Amino acid sequence: MRELPRPLRQLAAVVLLLVTVALIWFLGVLPLSAHFERLGEEIANQRTTLGRFAAVAALQNRLGEAQRAGRAASTSAAYLAGEGDQIKSATLQTLLANIAAENGLRLTSTRALNPIERNELRLIGVRVQFTASIEQLREILYAVESKQPFLFVEGLQVHTVSAMAHDPEHAGILDVRADIYGAAPRKRG
Repeated sequence: MRELPRPLRQLAAVVLLLVTVALIWFLGVLPLSAHFERLGEEIANQRTTLGRFAAVAALQNRLGEAQRAGRAASTSAAYLAGEGDQIKSATLQTLLANIAAENGLRLTSTRALNPIERNELRLIGVRVQFTASIEQLREILYAVESKQPFLFVEGLQVHTVSAMAHDPEHAGILDVRADIYGAAPRKRG
């Protein structure tokens, strides 16, 4: 067999070397780099999942504490006492009658109002009617909004008695109607 000229043999050696490098590149390096890239993405996803689990575990540790705080808040003096809306309404009526009595007044009328849902609270309401001087009204409103359980005056109508009766003897006496609400935790359903 005849020997190939030297430049042709060198060219064949270079071509064979390039084909070998290309085969190693396409059959070894590229698949490995793709595999490492997939592994890197999987590791990143697993780290994200682990971070979420760690956050949930941290919240789980504080869950008992939050539940205890919630139970304490629902039984706190900031809310109306009682189990049902009717009992809470009766408690509110008693509180308002006591506030009126402390200020030398008597409620002439009380009527339960429909509860109002507001954010995480259930507001139990009572409409009261009484007559008072301006000083007594101021003291009652201050007492209602400054004591516990928390009470809120949602509506207030004030008329002078002398204007309604045309009687100068009742000058300075006010006929008052007020819608007063007390807070209760919202029922979980």
